Amino acid sequence: MLHHVVLLRFKESTTPGAITAITESLMSLESQISTLRYFSVNTDLGLAADNAHMIIMAMFDDQAGYEFYRDHPAHQKVIREQISEQLVSRSAAQYAS
Repeated sequence: MLHHVVLLRFKESTTPGAITAITESLMSLESQISTLRYFSVNTDLGLAADNAHMIIMAMFDDQAGYEFYRDHPAHQKVIREQISEQLVSRSAAQYAS
């Protein structure tokens, strides 16, 4: 399995409504992208001031499945139309298990 983990940090001006909309749009990808084996989108509990605001975790059978997700038009649309305008920083890692 290939695991993909993303941490997003949003602008201070990002509203709770915008975060909810991003979460819903990301979660809709699960039904649109066949290579997703596991997909989770969660917001941080706010227990530490320097934490990321959102974590996305996904699992794929292999690298090709991840790349299909990464480049999928629906995924790119969420990034382009909702995430990019709110983003301060993004960190990601992929690992195999």
